Amino acid sequence: MLPGCLDAQDRAVLTFARDSHLQGRVGAGVQAQLGMTQTRYYQLLLRLLDRVEVAEAEPELVAGLVALRDGRRRRLGRPGRLGGQGRAEPG
Repeated sequence: MLPGCLDAQDRAVLTFARDSHLQGRVGAGVQAQLGMTQTRYYQLLLRLLDRVEVAEAEPELVAGLVALRDGRRRRLGRPGRLGGQGRAEPG
């Protein structure tokens, strides 16, 4: 991890993601461990996933979470990180 590039909250979000997301346990743990709502947690996490320094510092974690995010976006018909398949524009 690159401690100088991330603040304490960013590091806490990534640590929580590593420990809980990949094991399928997010839920109430966000409030209990991070003191924030799930909405705020996901906002911060998604912002972190797009930062180059985070991808360089935690490549496996970021790759796994990006794959989950992009899979959800494809299922919802929204473009993912690499463009993906979007919904057709109304004619």
